[in-house]
Amino acid sequence: MPWKPYTAFATLADCLWLLWESALCGEPLMIFSPDYPTKVAEAVLAVASLVSPVEYSGDFRPYFTIYDGDFEHYRQHVQSNGASSKAVVFGVTNPVMLQLLADFPISVLLQPRHREDASTQSTLPAPAASQEVLVESPTGDRLQRARRVPGSGRGYAQPELPQTGLGVLDADAELLQRIKASDCVDQDDTVLRYFYELTLAFLRPFLPHLEALTTGAAGGATFDVSSFLASLQPVGPFSQISRNDCQNLYSRFIRGVNFKPWLAKQVSTFPRRCEDASPADAVMAGGLPL
Repeated sequence: MPWKPYTAFATLADCLWLLWESALCGEPLMIFSPDYPTKVAEAVLAVASLVSPVEYSGDFRPYFTIYDGDFEHYRQHVQSNGASSKAVVFGVTNPVMLQLLADFPISVLLQPRHREDASTQSTLPAPAASQEVLVESPTGDRLQRARRVPGSGRGYAQPELPQTGLGVLDADAELLQRIKASDCVDQDDTVLRYFYELTLAFLRPFLPHLEALTTGAAGGATFDVSSFLASLQPVGPFSQISRNDCQNLYSRFIRGVNFKPWLAKQVSTFPRRCEDASPADAVMAGGLPL
C-alpha cells in the first residue's frame, strides 16, 4: 500500500517536518478526527512512512479505540503522567479518547470535511502548557492550518496560525512551493522521496562509528554516545541549525525506540555490504546503509 503523506496532511504540509521529527525520535503523537476511521488510519501510516529507511519501532495504531484490549493500560499510563515516555502514534475518532491529549506532546486534530460537523471543534479540551497542537479548522469552503496557542485560554474556534520553526528544522519553502503547484501530480511521491533523503542525510554522521563497530581493532565495541555527539559533523539541512539543537536532536533519536533496532541491523549487515567496496564507496553508491 503506497503511503500518502501529502494527501493526509495537505493543509498541514509545513508541519510535516515536525511530524518527521516526532516519529524519528519515537515521541508520542495523537491524530484525531471525527471523520471515518480510514482518515486517521492513513494519517498514522503516513507519519510512520516519513522516517524511511529507518523502521518505526514504536507502537503505532492506525485506529485505536476504547475497545482495544490495552486501552485501560494506556489510560492508566497517561494518568500516571507517563505518556510522554511512550513511543506511540494513535489514530482516534472517538472524542472520549481526547482525555489522552492532555499528556501528549504533539496532537494533530483533523477537522471534519463537512461544515455541519464543525461543532466538534468546540468539544476539544484546552492543551497543557507544554503541548503543541496542530489544528485543521474549516474556514469557508477550505481548510486552514492552525495552531492552538498553549495557555492562551482561547478555544479552537478561533485558531491562530503557527509560526515557523515548530520543530528543529524549518519547512523547506522550495519543496512546499513545488508540491502545491497546480501542475504537480505526484505530490505524495515527491514528499516521500524528500523525507527519505532527509533521513539519509540525518543518518550519514553515524557512518564512521559503524565502521568502528564492525572493522579493525575496534570490532565488537559498543556505540559511544558521548564520542558521537562530541564529534558530530552534520550534513545537509542539519548543518544549518545550531550545534546545540543538532546535538539535542541526535540525542533524542539515540534515546528513542528506533535507534537500537536500526543500529543492530547496520552492525549485522555493514561488513557484507562493504565486501566489494570500501565503506565510503558503499555509502556513495547506495545513499547510506539501509
